[in-house]
Amino acid sequence: MTLEEKDVARFWSKTKRSGECISWNAGVSNCGYGYFWLNGKQELAHRVSVFLSGRTIPEKRQIDHLCRNKRCVNPSHLEVVSARENCIRSKPDFCKRGHPLFGTNLFIDIHNARQCRICKRMHLRKWEKRNRNKYLLYKKRWSQKRARASEAQE
Repeated sequence: MTLEEKDVARFWSKTKRSGECISWNAGVSNCGYGYFWLNGKQELAHRVSVFLSGRTIPEKRQIDHLCRNKRCVNPSHLEVVSARENCIRSKPDFCKRGHPLFGTNLFIDIHNARQCRICKRMHLRKWEKRNRNKYLLYKKRWSQKRARASEAQE
């Protein structure tokens, strides 16, 4: 990636300081990351920012936004990490209702998705309440099945 003085000036003209972050105010992808046209092709704005700060980005490495703001191009908020490390860091510590997503409250389902046990229990109770008759019928059939199975073992 080669940058001329006019490209550097054009890059920084498309930013705006907002608190600690330097936000990208030009083109943005569907995923929320900024794009910068350079030498006839689109480059991710945060990668250009890392390059401008004098750091190199090795092959198969990604940029992690330490501030969790996808539009931020502040070089001090960007760190070059492996894909694995970036994935681990991107996982939330709390569910959307604010419960912790670690320890005994973390449930990993059969699809390897992380779920909050408190929310899962709450959802199940709401389902049971809405579908009370179905739930009672299911419980009755389940207990009958278990009774038949224990009789068969004897």
